[in-house]
Amino acid sequence: MTGPPERTGKPRGTDLLDGTVTLPLIVARLRDRDLAGVDLHEVTTPDRAASVSDQIAATGALEDARARALNLVGSAKQALPSLPRRQRLALELVADGVVERYT
Repeated sequence: MTGPPERTGKPRGTDLLDGTVTLPLIVARLRDRDLAGVDLHEVTTPDRAASVSDQIAATGALEDARARALNLVGSAKQALPSLPRRQRLALELVADGVVERYT
């Protein structure tokens, strides 16, 4: 929803255009009555997707979703089995990268 296409690998609002319900959208819909009424089938242009993305960002949902993602990544890293140091570091780097890619 917010990251630049060079980092995320897709244009802003692509999830909305694809009809994908994401955690930020779910959280934002609980906070904003207008967003609760948005039908993703009607989000058909990049401009509309950008507008909805702005509405989502205004609710603070992106920060909350990022915090949740960081928490989940932290838990996943703690749950990793005993591995050689390089393999463990590689997996941790991938996990961190997934969250950082979108911020």
